[in-house]
Amino acid sequence: MKWAIFGIILLGLGFLPGLWLGDRYWQAAPQTAAHPTSAVPIQEATEKDQYVQSVRREPYVFETATDSAGVGDTIDIYVVGLREWITANKTRARHLVPKIDGNELTGTYPILIQEQQPTKEGYRVAKLQYVLEFKPESSTAWLHLLHLGWKRNAEISVCIEGGKKMESHVTAASGSFKFSPMQWFQVMCGFVIVIIVLAIFLYLAHNTNILRDETAPLRPDRRLPYSLARAQMAFWLFIVVSAFLFLWIATGGGITAINAKVLALLGISAVTGFAAAAVDAPKGNSASPFENLPTVNLNQKRSKIARDLEAELDQLLQLVQAKKQEQATEPACATLSEELVALEERAKTVEKQIGYFKVPAWRGVITDLLSEHGEVSFHRFQMMVWTLVLGLVFVHAVVTTFSMPDLDGTLVGLMGIVGGTYIGFKLPATQLQTGAAGAK
Repeated sequence: MKWAIFGIILLGLGFLPGLWLGDRYWQAAPQTAAHPTSAVPIQEATEKDQYVQSVRREPYVFETATDSAGVGDTIDIYVVGLREWITANKTRARHLVPKIDGNELTGTYPILIQEQQPTKEGYRVAKLQYVLEFKPESSTAWLHLLHLGWKRNAEISVCIEGGKKMESHVTAASGSFKFSPMQWFQVMCGFVIVIIVLAIFLYLAHNTNILRDETAPLRPDRRLPYSLARAQMAFWLFIVVSAFLFLWIATGGGITAINAKVLALLGISAVTGFAAAAVDAPKGNSASPFENLPTVNLNQKRSKIARDLEAELDQLLQLVQAKKQEQATEPACATLSEELVALEERAKTVEKQIGYFKVPAWRGVITDLLSEHGEVSFHRFQMMVWTLVLGLVFVHAVVTTFSMPDLDGTLVGLMGIVGGTYIGFKLPATQLQTGAAGAK
């Protein structure tokens, strides 16, 4: 009898350490900085009704609770023999991270570890619950996954962080799990938002002076020309905002910062615009006088305006011929000479106006951006070309790396040099125009 009592005491003493050890291996990840946690609350899961049908001895991942998941989603991974596997590999369940198509999501730890009912064959099943979040330490893995694009069949397993992977039955060949790296509905919503904002801005740019040079002479259509410096500011604004919104949506909010190089690029464009406005300020409003603008109706198609101006030019040329004939009979008349000069100047102005309205409107915008006092200038062309080239480099870097590009310092410096050159060439042109206006 006493031997039986002694045996029961030994079993009790062995059971208590066993509970303590089991709690160490099976407890969920603690809320520490070393193991980041999700804002998603830990919830009690319902027991699985489906059991493992195949009889195997080695531990493995046999299914997921859902047939698809993507960035920002919560996923439940069911594992057979987890206790034996982590014991054999001398690790803990809370140190296991998901592995999708061979890409280890470092830093993504389970928010819930729960043992399920045993299978019919007697195997113990455990549930590991993860939130698939974009984290800086797993950015390379997410980059590979994001490049794969749309929803597709994928293998999912768990592994020791930086170490051995557990065997999995959830493979791409089985088709039991589909992975969508990006929430495409949200991406498309972001794209629509950018398009709407861009459309509103283009409407304002066409109908207001938000992008126009208020100190430049009026164009033949009685509108101010577009400012290259302001256009560059708007260009970089929309590229950076669109890239930031795309990355924020694609990574599920994982990217929320702009690096120093991008900030410097925005600063250079802003300083260039401010300096250009400061240089042009002494000119004041140099809008063309009313008599130098077209006298025809401008609220019609450009081709019709050009035809009306051609008719006006024919009349002016006839008047010029008539005045020349009068001057031939009265060569000493000063009034006739002044009238003839005025008519000839007006005819030249109308010829330029005809040339303006004969070309498409978009060419007029390009002319505004590249011209200084009616003539195409090299420093404007240089600034426009480098802005477009660096814009393409920026967009390519965002699409290929899924991060704000860390531009080379020389490229950022190049933009500063181009902006400085543009301002430098504007100074003498502005002084010349101001002096000419003062002489008049």
